[in-house]
Amino acid sequence: MKRLWLILSFIILIQPDNFISIDKERINWFNSLAEGTFIEGENTRIIKKKENENVTIQSFGPEYITIWEYDKTGRMISIGCGTTVREFKLIPKVDVIEQ
Repeated sequence: MKRLWLILSFIILIQPDNFISIDKERINWFNSLAEGTFIEGENTRIIKKKENENVTIQSFGPEYITIWEYDKTGRMISIGCGTTVREFKLIPKVDVIEQ
């Protein structure tokens, strides 16, 4: 049982340093986001900042859509993804005439 408490204490002592660096990197990334529409080939990314300081990132491709929402601290609060609906063109049926 003593070993378990020692291991838990050790993990708690080491863990805060890792979280601080991850938080700083996330906040730097979040603050570097520029609002606008970015097109890369067939892919489009739209970044919008809301009044409540949340940020949404919409990513569109030829066959998919993904929407992320981040709060003002840069933490992801929601994500949605799916496939886009393709438009099918109907091909007229051709009658086969037997001879």
